[in-house]
Amino acid sequence: MNEIISISDNHDHIKQTLTKFEGKVDIVLITGGLGPTRDDITKNTLAEYFDSKLVSHPEVIEHIKELFKSRDLKISQVNKMQAMLPDNCLVLKNPSGTAQGMWFERSGTIFVSMPGVPYEMKDIMTLSLLPVLSKKIKGPVVVHKTMMTQGIPESYLSERLNHWKQIFLPMSN
Repeated sequence: MNEIISISDNHDHIKQTLTKFEGKVDIVLITGGLGPTRDDITKNTLAEYFDSKLVSHPEVIEHIKELFKSRDLKISQVNKMQAMLPDNCLVLKNPSGTAQGMWFERSGTIFVSMPGVPYEMKDIMTLSLLPVLSKKIKGPVVVHKTMMTQGIPESYLSERLNHWKQIFLPMSN
């Protein structure tokens, strides 16, 4: 099952969606709702769903202090609350921000929650999540590359790239 969905920042909606996919898919990637404001309820909802309690992570507090120090900002209590994470998750370090990623497993499904800020999510994905995931899941590797083109119709481009199809997609011929 492959699906991309968008859900509201609603406690019941989040839990219903987790339940919908638990045990039915290998991995669920969640973005958003991990910030320090009141409307960011994903972390607390995940803690409840996975029967955990939030505990302080001193290494995360130190990371947040360093981030704020490098920007010449004073850290507040709200910022320190970002270091409160579920006690039964694997913390995925966020080198670019205060909201850490979280990895949970249940019923054969991996659930990963990351911040919604695109560059923070990308950093967690490449520096923390993918290395752990590659050790956990064995299988074929899929490499995606983006190529920017302009001024050439798609049909011409397809013909010019046909040799790549033969190399990388031999069964498509």
